[in-house]
Amino acid sequence: QTWHKACFHCEVCKMMLTVNNFVSHEKKPYCQVHNPKNNAFTSVFETPININAKKLSEVVSE
Repeated sequence: QTWHKACFHCEVCKMMLTVNNFVSHEKKPYCQVHNPKNNAFTSVFETPININAKKLSEVVSE
């Protein structure tokens, strides 16, 4: 598939990609972090900071 330079971004996080840093899966471009073939795939929201914030909000809610 052919992409415009400005349209070539990760399907998950929308990071701009180049031919050197992308992974293709089912004809869609992904960055290395969001590669669906990678077993360590997590959503952008599952960062350590956000996990801690969620835990803190649960404690405050109790």
